[in-house]
Amino acid sequence: MMKKACKQIGEIAKQLRKEKNLTQEQLSKLANVSVRQISKIENGWEDVSIRLISRVFGALGVSVRIELGPINNIERYMGIIYGNVEEIQNIIQGAPKDKQ
Repeated sequence: MMKKACKQIGEIAKQLRKEKNLTQEQLSKLANVSVRQISKIENGWEDVSIRLISRVFGALGVSVRIELGPINNIERYMGIIYGNVEEIQNIIQGAPKDKQ
């Protein structure tokens, strides 16, 4: 599941970047991360941190809210992010947001 989540997150990041007509270099400057880190996310590498994912999505204008609680297992963290993939996809596709 973790590999699938990383791949989906990467695809969404790449799609958002392209929709904003940004290169990986431009996005790296906006997110204050290296181009290599952007590439790792977009290619679905499993060794990227939640903090890095949050910075990149923040630079793309998407807030990633992750409630971690007392979890000590990176696979469970990625499972939480995976749970947000559908919400992020709805934002990209312009689906109405749930009332808060």
